[in-house]
Amino acid sequence: MKQNAFTMRTYPFCGLMALIFSGVLFSISVAFAASVKPMSHEERAAIAGAVCRGVVETLTPYRSDEGFIYTKVAIRVEETFKGKVPSRLTIHYRGGALGNEGETVIGMPDMNLGDERLFFLSQEDEGRIVAVGGPAGAPRVNASGMQVRKSADAPGILAAMRALFPSPAEGIDLREFESTSAESSLETQPHPIESAAGEEGLFSPPRRSTIPDRGEPIRYLVDADELPPGISETEALEALENALAAWSGASSAEFQFDGMASFGAAANNVDISDGRLRIQLHDSYGAVGGSTLGIGGHSYTWISEFDDGGSGGTIDGIGFHRVTRSYVVLNHSASSMQNLRIFEATLCHEIGHALGLAHSSENPDETDPYLREAIMYYMSHGDDRGATLGKWDEDVIELVHPATTPPPFGFNRYLRVVTTHDSLENPEVNQVHLRGHSLHAEQLTVDLYFPSSNIGEFTLVESVLTYDPGGAYSDSDELDPEGSSYWDRVFARFGDGANQSPPVEIRVIQLLQDSEGNGLPDSWAEEHFGSASPVEGVSGPHDDPDGDGFTNLEEFLLGTDPVDPNSRFTISEIDSESVRFRARPHDVYELYTSPDLETWQPTGQVVQPTSSTGEILVPSSEDARRFHRVERTP
Repeated sequence: MKQNAFTMRTYPFCGLMALIFSGVLFSISVAFAASVKPMSHEERAAIAGAVCRGVVETLTPYRSDEGFIYTKVAIRVEETFKGKVPSRLTIHYRGGALGNEGETVIGMPDMNLGDERLFFLSQEDEGRIVAVGGPAGAPRVNASGMQVRKSADAPGILAAMRALFPSPAEGIDLREFESTSAESSLETQPHPIESAAGEEGLFSPPRRSTIPDRGEPIRYLVDADELPPGISETEALEALENALAAWSGASSAEFQFDGMASFGAAANNVDISDGRLRIQLHDSYGAVGGSTLGIGGHSYTWISEFDDGGSGGTIDGIGFHRVTRSYVVLNHSASSMQNLRIFEATLCHEIGHALGLAHSSENPDETDPYLREAIMYYMSHGDDRGATLGKWDEDVIELVHPATTPPPFGFNRYLRVVTTHDSLENPEVNQVHLRGHSLHAEQLTVDLYFPSSNIGEFTLVESVLTYDPGGAYSDSDELDPEGSSYWDRVFARFGDGANQSPPVEIRVIQLLQDSEGNGLPDSWAEEHFGSASPVEGVSGPHDDPDGDGFTNLEEFLLGTDPVDPNSRFTISEIDSESVRFRARPHDVYELYTSPDLETWQPTGQVVQPTSSTGEILVPSSEDARRFHRVERTP
């Protein structure tokens, strides 16, 4: 469809001119990880109430009365080193997956069916059984032939326990937590699948924020209601800036300070999925404690059809889930946090978790400097390195947020489908142009996934998606664009050759009958002209009765009034920072720029307003004179 079909109007402001122009026309989970002070196997065994080796037989997720997801884990105990442990032990931890929502527990690794682990266990006041001393409290020691990664060497740690406990030592009695799981339960469950080698260093499943893909910063709030003794707020905020700068310097992720705030709860329990990073410089609500210096993590979501990854984009073959919020909580009462450099390093470590990085290693005896010297090593280094990334950190953040090649992105689209008994005179009313966007790639491909065909069919020709309803239907109510209902639906993904965008959803949200077959719904024509039968020169699809430069067909697609010259697609306000314009909610608009009103280039600024007023940021430029126009993507 032609993009140059509409009358152009300019609106000068402070030497900057804008040109208005138009074309016609997804499950949340939370991940936690922690940095801890060094603790040897012997020290962990000494403070544990029970130590055993066992195999994870069953995982049963459930939701608590507070709304959090927990997992009931049945463990077949193979060897007991300390305490009284039944042959089958039941433990519960916060975390797991329920439907397409999930949560990863603080201070304990995600469990997989078939995992063989060494468990250092203690009992909390509430009676729950937990791992001792952070994520190394349940290291994987022998996964039935699978590679042991990011944990202690299996023979080494088991040999140490057998030497320390030649016979079971005194400890707590866990026999009341005995499991009734059947012996054969493991055989009926799918065996865990090891992550691909390229995913080393990422949480399982991988997850990331998609905000940097659009060239936008991850916004963050800071709660500094309390701080470690001897550290001022100015020093703490400077340390935070250094920590954020370390990650932005090695990736495409940028950050923007949104101000100070008192969260009123532990940051990991602030369940607001607004894409923000909430940084709490204290542990006044008891989310950390013990030998752990801080925790960092995020909530994430995935589309059910893409449960194996990709809802947050695919980078070099690794499919990610999409982060919806993230957080950091620091243990301000830990004595080592009074050292400003350790405080800064801990911040940097936990921000890495918020961005999607797991630990480089959870082996307290790690000898590989590539792993041990990473800021994401699970134990605090206790030195003056501050917010300094290691080579491992730089390599892994490149998997999550590539500095120069972030994946493409797109927007969900919505179709108000015109139906008729015969073919449509103007089929563009049932089309959308599937346009992807990229910060680095000029050419993108587009592919369709999981199309439904409840009442019609989708067809993609190059980038134009057409929906054929297959017949005439009576008018339906418009479904909520922000909901999940649809008459028919398809997903699309954009590719740059190496990476793919998150899926975008194209939904048919309304059916409108057109007895004339000219593309204008009967009900729309009757509302504005009193009759569905067109009057020549007035109510035909290509007429412009109000003389505003837009035809009736264009006004229908733009959501404006065809008989009101003041109801039109127009700029309402412009300044040196942004352009505001009249919009149809949930349509997509892009800003273009020109030095001479002849050669136009996209600025990369694309928005999808949720109200009748759209706003696009104007990128900075050294040009003395610039022109801008806003286009609606058909």
